[in-house]
Amino acid sequence: MTFESNESLEMHLGLGQGLVPEDPDELTPQRASQISQLGVTRIMTHFAVAPGGLGGDRGKTLAETLDNAGLGIVQYGGFGPRLVSPDARIAAHDIGIIAEAMSSAQTVGAEAMLFGCGSHHPTFSYGPDPRNHTQETRDRLVRNLAILARHAEDAEMPVSLEAHLLTTLDTPEHVREILDAVDSPWIRANYDPVNFLGSLEAVFSSGEVAESAAATLGPRLAPSAHIKDVVVEPDLVLKISEAAPGTGVMDLPAVLRACRHLPSDATLLVEHLGVRESAAALRCVQELGAEHGVRFIS
Repeated sequence: MTFESNESLEMHLGLGQGLVPEDPDELTPQRASQISQLGVTRIMTHFAVAPGGLGGDRGKTLAETLDNAGLGIVQYGGFGPRLVSPDARIAAHDIGIIAEAMSSAQTVGAEAMLFGCGSHHPTFSYGPDPRNHTQETRDRLVRNLAILARHAEDAEMPVSLEAHLLTTLDTPEHVREILDAVDSPWIRANYDPVNFLGSLEAVFSSGEVAESAAATLGPRLAPSAHIKDVVVEPDLVLKISEAAPGTGVMDLPAVLRACRHLPSDATLLVEHLGVRESAAALRCVQELGAEHGVRFIS
């Protein structure tokens, strides 16, 4: 499905990393104001704290600081659960950690939690391993997500899954198959089309990939998206690298059009950049939005 660029769309503009610190105590009123002045109304966090570390007064103070600056947490992340592990004890342990962290996410007013499904790779939760892409692993992930969904429902804390082509959430079709099998409104997919680009053909037709991914995921999408660019490195082996918006070959207008598949009140997030790069990337996204019918809520 293709949308005309003159169709208006309202979204929140979000930021992860950059000015958003890992230490929640560094998210002071001054820092929150700096973030807000960039036109940002939502943030993604990766706080380096214990799962329940923000479940009390510390979390309430942070929530008040953010609210005073006109900010909210759209994605409470920083977890790497091993939901595809063949060892049921490992998966159960990590689901328990996520369930414990839901109290912190609630206290700080987070709209959802964000994390991937893990990997069979020994050191990296988004690392490559052929076992990630078997039907057996997909079935195991469905079972573990069904358990997680019950925790999410009890805590009234939605989960937004980060798909990635190197993990079991590798293609829009597999993500849709898995989430349809779980069939819970509490478990949805974050929209991050760069994570589905695994070949030169995909990179050079990134707009088609972006729109097809959004259409395929459809009702299983969370009200959140990550926007970034992509470059093909000039090297003797194929290297496809993430880049700041506006510095690569990703069809970003197509990504914005595809965001019309997201639920209402969705957030478009810039991530993985430093302070200076984040500011430039946010300006780029704001300019693209103005050109292609996206109004960012202030």
